Amino acid sequence: MSSCILMLNGCSSTDLPDGMTDGGKSISTSSACVKCHGSIENAAPPLSVSGAFDTSDVTVGAHQTHLQNGEIRKALSCDNCHIVPESSDQDGHMDESPAEITWGTLSVTENANPSWDRINERCSNVYCHGATLSGGTNKTPVWTVVDGSQVSCGTCHGNPPPSHPSQTQCNLCHSDTVNADGGINVDGNFHIDGIVQVDDTFEAVHPEGFDSPDKHGYAFYDDKESCKDCHGEKYTGGLSGISCDDCHNSQNWRTDCTFCHGGTDNSSGAPPAGVRDEDSTSMLAVGAHTIHLEDQGLSSGLCGLCHIKMDCSFCHIKPTSFKDEGHIDGLPGAEVHISSATGSKARYDSATGTCSAVGCHFGKTVSWKSPEDADPKSLNKTHDQDGFDSLLEQWFGGIGKK
Repeated sequence: MSSCILMLNGCSSTDLPDGMTDGGKSISTSSACVKCHGSIENAAPPLSVSGAFDTSDVTVGAHQTHLQNGEIRKALSCDNCHIVPESSDQDGHMDESPAEITWGTLSVTENANPSWDRINERCSNVYCHGATLSGGTNKTPVWTVVDGSQVSCGTCHGNPPPSHPSQTQCNLCHSDTVNADGGINVDGNFHIDGIVQVDDTFEAVHPEGFDSPDKHGYAFYDDKESCKDCHGEKYTGGLSGISCDDCHNSQNWRTDCTFCHGGTDNSSGAPPAGVRDEDSTSMLAVGAHTIHLEDQGLSSGLCGLCHIKMDCSFCHIKPTSFKDEGHIDGLPGAEVHISSATGSKARYDSATGTCSAVGCHFGKTVSWKSPEDADPKSLNKTHDQDGFDSLLEQWFGGIGKK
């Protein structure tokens, strides 16, 4: 490091700085460093030993930015980049300029291999500037730029880092390091300390009571993609190490429809109950599901053309697993795709909860929330010969027509 002799050249032994003996052979007080460089605040430039004061000078640069508390970290000590001498005559201290960069423990954390390019005034591969982290827009900061542009979140690592959960509310998992408002907990001194602190409690990541099915289940229906951030693409653990299977240990829960809906009136998976526990036929999620999926006892002869135990695929795309594309999509209500076998003009109106132009209902408009409309006994009044013949003509080319 450049010697303070450069500044004291010509001084006599009677006017040497306090704490120094003739020839600069010892430093007897902790404040003696500032006799040659730095200020009363700390020993780092400005001033430099060459008398430079401006941060645009490489001998000054970002010294004070590193040695004072900032927005993202508490003040660092000089030994992170230099060997701090115990005396002025320690070997290597007062030698030729420039000062040697020796890299301390924090700088090389996680096997980082830092380097300093004095010509371009840049540090690179330094742990403190994200060398071991993924993402980041500026991992080689310019030493003489101290306007704060190089310390914003996202410069050292992605926000969030790639392959990390896409959640940007860092405080949910890193509450020791990040405040609830997104700012760094500087006083805690956990940010850029060589350790990634992660909350290890379920409650720290999820709202209270989230382990209840009516909370995490509904959250999954609304936004299952966000669950993948922590629990993996197939919900087998991912970064969290916690798989859905840890609690849902039935061998077939992923393909068992009744795990999420149905199971009350039959085993088809059709409501009741709905995915949000809907249980009344007056609710669209329940409606006339049961009457369509049960055996009506009229399956023989021509009656069997309509009065059959129907399958879910008549009105829905039937998935093979809960994670099939388009099955749980966060959109309200299940999509209805009425099979063409029920009539080419068959339609379902979710706004009114009605079906129309469905062959099974003789083309009449019926209310989904009124199961009696689908009851074969109530349809007897529509079985006039003209209507029946029309249906047979439309569907089957007049089979059985008189």
